[in-house]
Amino acid sequence: MRSTHKINHGWMIPSDIVDESYQRQVDRSTERNERVYAAAVKRLEAAEQRLSKVSSIKSPVARARETKAASRAVEARRQELLAVQALMSGTPAGSQNRGIGSYRPIPSGQTI
Repeated sequence: MRSTHKINHGWMIPSDIVDESYQRQVDRSTERNERVYAAAVKRLEAAEQRLSKVSSIKSPVARARETKAASRAVEARRQELLAVQALMSGTPAGSQNRGIGSYRPIPSGQTI
């Protein structure tokens, strides 16, 4: 026997009203994260600038050593910036993706 029950998909549960104190908390957190992001961008730019200045070193041994150190610093700053960007963006299990599928990665070579 087939079910004739129909779900009204057009109806949504109304969201809670955002009060002023919660909005202030959100604004403070957003401003703090934006400052952290701006600082991370500045640190990345400074590291890239140091890397570009390494070519002026005359000694090949010192130039190679400084290039390696500056490259590691640039990569570390890029990873830091990616971490900050991940904090500021929605997550795979966030409310905007609920019901779409699992947020857990599927091991390579396997299918669902």
